[in-house]
Amino acid sequence: MNFLKDFFEFAAPKDGKVSGKCKNCSKSYTDQVGSTGNFHKHLKRVHNDLYDKAKSSNSTTPIKDTNDILENSTNNNDKINQAILEELIVKCNLPLSIAESRGFRNFLKILAPKWKPASSRYYTKTLLPSLMKNTQDKIKNILSNVKYLTITIDAWTDKRGRSYIGITGHFLDSHSVPQALLLDFIRFKGAHTGENIHNVTEQILDKLE
Repeated sequence: MNFLKDFFEFAAPKDGKVSGKCKNCSKSYTDQVGSTGNFHKHLKRVHNDLYDKAKSSNSTTPIKDTNDILENSTNNNDKINQAILEELIVKCNLPLSIAESRGFRNFLKILAPKWKPASSRYYTKTLLPSLMKNTQDKIKNILSNVKYLTITIDAWTDKRGRSYIGITGHFLDSHSVPQALLLDFIRFKGAHTGENIHNVTEQILDKLE
């Protein structure tokens, strides 16, 4: 495909097909993803001299099929969606609904025209659980090297009457620099008694072992 990119301007694959516009004569052709026959036929038929010259100079370079366009497009799309979750929703504390905001989508389309929007459900059901698991695994890995851990517990009730509890772990790293990690943040059901808080805290710490 790198060879054909010298002759065609390719659009992102759609419905299992890829389209390309010839840079020499502006004619457009379409082929199935994974096939390049139509593009090669055009070059042989209309631009044979250029085609032969290019092939001889690229004879040592393997010709890739159109799957590389699809793969690159998919990888970039996944990276953008992951960045939206981690950098905007988590770190900037923006609501999940921003993923379906028309203005936000239009803005991203300007920056990344090939980006395909994802629903807020995709973030909550797919990306967020995966990010949470990866983060928990990282915390477990860090704590496995910690000899002494101090925890602070904070429980409160919001204006709607929903209770939450957050547990933070404090320790010194290998360079004796103080560190703090949020171990968990969950809904807290029941009275805020010492016994209930103790039980929930134990459950959270047990999951990190």
